[in-house]
Amino acid sequence: MQTCLHHGTSLSAAYHYERKNCRREVTDWQSSNVQKAKTVHIQPNKDIVLQGYMDHEIPYHPVCCLLQPTKRAAIPTDLDIAPSLVSYSYKDNRLVPVHISNVTTRTITVSPNAILCEVQPVAVTDIETPDTNNHDVLYDDCSERPTLPACVLNP
Repeated sequence: MQTCLHHGTSLSAAYHYERKNCRREVTDWQSSNVQKAKTVHIQPNKDIVLQGYMDHEIPYHPVCCLLQPTKRAAIPTDLDIAPSLVSYSYKDNRLVPVHISNVTTRTITVSPNAILCEVQPVAVTDIETPDTNNHDVLYDDCSERPTLPACVLNP
């Protein structure tokens, strides 16, 4: 079990100010949660991008990470978190953009320090697109079949 002190972590300045002498136990180094330091009001049928902060750093040097909804989120289930890829570099990330949609007809409030989503390290690889009719497809530039980026969770 690793203890994460406020000095040298990626916790936001507001979090440092409010809880100077507090210690947090960090047990899961495979993923991290993203939180927001201020109260936010999201209007009905609106999309916003919040700058959240990671609750602890994950020990991966430059890697691609997937932001995705989590069951540990402390936000209403009416909010949609758009899965997205972010570039993560150990000790360099403080703020993470989180795309949120309010699909309801009412204003929803997100409390300070509420968990918004989780960050999972992934590997981006190329995969060949499936050929449904077993014929080679000719493209304008006569190139090879296109490949799509794929996200694969790191073990």
